[in-house]
Amino acid sequence: MITDQDQHDQGNAPDYKEILSVSLKNSGLDTGAKRKRWYTQYKHICLLLDVIQYLPENIQGKIGDGFGNFVKAASDRMTSGQELKNVGPDKVKGLYLSQQKRRWSDRIPELHYGLKMLATLPEELVLICDTMCVDVITQINTLLDQKRNIDGQNPAVYVKIAHYLDSSDSPFNNCDTYINHFLR
Repeated sequence: MITDQDQHDQGNAPDYKEILSVSLKNSGLDTGAKRKRWYTQYKHICLLLDVIQYLPENIQGKIGDGFGNFVKAASDRMTSGQELKNVGPDKVKGLYLSQQKRRWSDRIPELHYGLKMLATLPEELVLICDTMCVDVITQINTLLDQKRNIDGQNPAVYVKIAHYLDSSDSPFNNCDTYINHFLR
């Protein structure tokens, strides 16, 4: 099995700028031959998943944990009148199919769980999470650009990305701030 680090060592590292530009062009809505998932209607969630697809699994897991943190914070903020939404038959089918783990994101337990939990939130809260993803994408791309400027073979950037995702600067660790800002 060739890992991302092996690809870097062989000089075949994925071009993250190209991945992002293709994702922007497609807006996360064109999944080609694949079936669309519930989150394909959210541009920035799709972009974030596209960007992290070729990053190490520990970073992918941290993004999944971030989605889980958001769901916990959102659930705590929901008023008594709000409830977790009825996901409907299409979403139930999609969540069932995700158990078959055909997609890369289904094979990362934390990410799989985070996306499943996110599917249960009301639309306005998922839109807030989609907005949060913009800041995460921007910071990850900034760190990846720094890596390319320093040394194309520098895996230390992954440590910086993981540190950022764990820090208080990460939107996933400031979910309450985002939720309060948008639900005023």
